[in-house]
Amino acid sequence: MKFKNFDHVEKIFHQCLVQVLCIDLWRLYIMYVKDTKASKPDFKTILTQTYEFALQYIGLDPHSTSIWIEYITFLKGSETGNTFAEEQKVVSLRKVYQKACSRPLMDVETIWRDYVIFEQNTNKTLASKILDEKKGLFLAAKRCSKEYEAVARRLNRYEPSLPPKGSPRELQQKKQWQQYLSWEKSNPMQYDDVLQVTERVMFAFKQCLLHFVLHADLWYESALYVETMAKVLLDKQKDADGQTLVKEAVNIYEQATTLYLPQNLMLHFAFMDLIESTGDIERVKEMYEKLLGSFEEDPTLIYVQYMRFARRRSGVKAGRNVFRKAREDSRSRYQVYVAAAMMEYHCSKDTNIAFKIFELGLKRFGDNLDYIMAYLDYLSSQNEENNTRALFERVLASLPPEKSGEVLTRFGDFEVNVGDLASIVKVEKKKTQVFKDSALGKDAVILVNRYKYLDLYPCSESQLRTMEHPDVSIRQTTKGLFGGIMQGDNPTTKEIVKPDLSQMMPFRPSAICGVGLNAIPGGYFPLPEAVANIMQRLPPPDCFKGPFVEISKLMDNIAMNIPEHPHSLSTLELKTKMRELEDKSKRKRPPPSDDNVTSTSSQNGGPALDLFRARQQKRANLSNT
Repeated sequence: MKFKNFDHVEKIFHQCLVQVLCIDLWRLYIMYVKDTKASKPDFKTILTQTYEFALQYIGLDPHSTSIWIEYITFLKGSETGNTFAEEQKVVSLRKVYQKACSRPLMDVETIWRDYVIFEQNTNKTLASKILDEKKGLFLAAKRCSKEYEAVARRLNRYEPSLPPKGSPRELQQKKQWQQYLSWEKSNPMQYDDVLQVTERVMFAFKQCLLHFVLHADLWYESALYVETMAKVLLDKQKDADGQTLVKEAVNIYEQATTLYLPQNLMLHFAFMDLIESTGDIERVKEMYEKLLGSFEEDPTLIYVQYMRFARRRSGVKAGRNVFRKAREDSRSRYQVYVAAAMMEYHCSKDTNIAFKIFELGLKRFGDNLDYIMAYLDYLSSQNEENNTRALFERVLASLPPEKSGEVLTRFGDFEVNVGDLASIVKVEKKKTQVFKDSALGKDAVILVNRYKYLDLYPCSESQLRTMEHPDVSIRQTTKGLFGGIMQGDNPTTKEIVKPDLSQMMPFRPSAICGVGLNAIPGGYFPLPEAVANIMQRLPPPDCFKGPFVEISKLMDNIAMNIPEHPHSLSTLELKTKMRELEDKSKRKRPPPSDDNVTSTSSQNGGPALDLFRARQQKRANLSNT
């Protein structure tokens, strides 16, 4: 605008104006239209459309009062050539006044007073009736504007949108925005129309997302709210309005998944669930295929969700087709095999197919402990003792000793529950060999693990501590692990003492640190509250010109004259000590160098030992000689 490159200015406005609901940006746009379109013959119509366009998008903002007042002033100042045009002007002004007074704008009372004057000047007979009808909305708007001031007082509307880091400042600001959103959701204006409430809430969400555009939870909350309101309208047989809100929710997901968070799977899955709820199954399939082709990271979770979608919409066979495709993708991991096996077990009720899928995955992920544990959990749930024992032995034979510890521990628990004593002893011997360099390889620890059950132990905590049992460390962080079962121990658990974080002084980064602050490289720590209050009351350092005291000498002098134990002296002893100190200081004073000093000082009314007068008299005597 400064260099009058209006083509680029209009392109920028076209790209960001509707997306960025910022009052300052819209004011700049209106000012641009006034400056560049004033010479056109239809300038009045253009400016009217500009104000209507601005208030359509930004008119719900409580800080848009100035734009409403500018529009009203513009309409008042427009000239009319005939009676019909004057009537149209009155109708337009009344419409704008009533719309502005029914919204919780800042300083809405000013607009209402102006509106009262307008109605009284237009038609005194109808003024009282019209004002009585609209006064209820005005009072509600006035009340809500006061509530808004309290709710939105701490909102930082100039905070840039950054990737989420979880900093205290970010979380605090996000909490403030969520409180504001909750206030808007509560329908403070008490609208009966669902669309009006949704419009206000979505405006608040759009303003919030300007500062948290990379936070997936806020995108989901905004879309979920619109979906909820759409279901409310559909239940009330308002299909047209309900479908409008469904399209709005689709637009929110599309904007989030294409522009800002294309790699966030949570939003993609929620988007596809919304489309599935509308019945457009083919579109959901296309979305899954497109996501698998464009996703740059691990696609395992996409395959799992795609498999579940295909199963619930087209049956188990469709889910098997997705699993076949996932097996051919080298990027997919073991979770696909687990999901496919459990799908067969729960849905087709065929344990043989589930067993074959687990065996197929074992060939590819035989060294993956997580997959092995999932397979063992499945076999344990089926009460397949022989197959489970055979799997344990196969896995232990293929794994190196440093990786077999967790499997061996699970094997021991399995034999304790279902095996005989010989099998238990056999596994414990393997434990001794594998864990020979740790506490788990001790005979006493292995025996404790044989006899323990859930949180019941055969020894006291002190005995376990001497054995260096690993569960002792868990007891320190888990409340009631031993729960009075162990002999000789207190069943209650002491609370962990935590520091009082409220007393910690937060670090404030700053390039320039003021005088008196606890400065360190990169910033400073603020002073305690009591010290800060004193510092505010003190005058600035520039006001003090002297005299300056050498603190070290002052403190040495104080230390020399303070008794070692003043509290042990009586009142009489303290008075005697003070007199001795005074006599000592008088003896150390040098006598006057001139006999005339005393007489001169006494004649002038000054003290007998005035050093200042003595020095002045000495200088006078030297000048006379």
